[in-house]
Amino acid sequence: MTIQRALSQKQVAAALGVNVRTVRAWTKAGLMPVWFRTETGRAVYSSTTIEAAQRRAGELHAEGLAS
Repeated sequence: MTIQRALSQKQVAAALGVNVRTVRAWTKAGLMPVWFRTETGRAVYSSTTIEAAQRRAGELHAEGLAS
């Protein structure tokens, strides 16, 4: 069983090495699914989603190097 951790947009941006605005844009485009929203409407992401995004980014980088 995988235990998921809740991450803020700022934490996601730091983990992925991107700007918070990029995380917001990815969320709006449907590329970064929100796990849930707080009562004040802030997006919260699961650590599993971030790990998948990191793996995919690595795959894309490797594909770019292979081309």
